[in-house]
Amino acid sequence: YNMVPGDYKAKDLDNSNTYDALVDKQFIGYQQPRVRLGFRNDFTFLKNFTASVFIRADLGHIGEFDYAVHESSTYDRINIWNIPYWTPTNNNNEYARTSEVHGAFGGGLRIFKSRAFMRVQDLSLAYNFPQPLAEQIRVNNLRIFGSVRNLLTITDWPGWDPETGIGDNPDGPMPRTFTIGVNVSL
Repeated sequence: YNMVPGDYKAKDLDNSNTYDALVDKQFIGYQQPRVRLGFRNDFTFLKNFTASVFIRADLGHIGEFDYAVHESSTYDRINIWNIPYWTPTNNNNEYARTSEVHGAFGGGLRIFKSRAFMRVQDLSLAYNFPQPLAEQIRVNNLRIFGSVRNLLTITDWPGWDPETGIGDNPDGPMPRTFTIGVNVSL
C-alpha cells in the first residue's frame, strides 16, 4: 500500500490486497443527529426562589474532524487542539503522523468523530422579594435574577464544540453567557 509507520490504515473489505475507494467503503454513521432530546423544568423552593433548567442532547451522529489528518507542505507542528499525533515515541492508534499528504487511499482521507453531546443549555435562578418588603421600598414587585447559557457540555468530540463542529465555527466554541438583572414594577 506504500504506507509508512504512523499512517492511517484502511480496511481492505473485499480482500483484494488493494484499496479501492469505491469497493472498500463502508457505512460508518449518520451526519445528522438520530435522536434529539430536550428537558426543561421550572421549580420553586424556599417560598421565594425560583429556578429553571433546560438540558438538551443531540445523539447518534458523527462529523468530520479535519484536524485528525494533519496535512501541511511544511510539516508544521502547529497543534491548536493538543492532538497526540503519532510519533516514533508516541505510538497511538487514533491520530496519524503529521504528513505532507495522506493520498495513498485514492483521493484523500476523511476522519469522523462522534458529535453526540449533552448540554446544560440554560440555567436561571431568581429571588422574588416578599410583598411586605417590596412595599417598604415603595415598589409593587421586586425580583433579582441570574442566568447562565451554555453552562456545561458533555461530549467526546475532540474540538471546541460538537454542535457547530470545527470547520463550521472557526471563531471558537459556543460562548458561555452570564446575565444578571433586576425586575421592578412600580
